[in-house]
Amino acid sequence: MFLMFPVPGAPPANIQCLSQSSQSILVSWKAPPALLQNGRIQGYRLYYENQDEKPP
Repeated sequence: MFLMFPVPGAPPANIQCLSQSSQSILVSWKAPPALLQNGRIQGYRLYYENQDEKPP
C-alpha cells in the first residue's frame, strides 16, 4: 500500500540568509500558517550550489 501525504498549501515565509563566514550561512524561515500546513510538517529540504565554481 502506498499512501500520499498532503503537502503544505503555502511555502515557508520570511526566508532569510545570513553570511556567517566565507564557508557558512545561516538560513531561517517561518512555517506556513497552521491552516495551510495540511498536517504536521516533518522537515524541509535546502538545496544550494556554489556560484564561484565553474562547471567542468
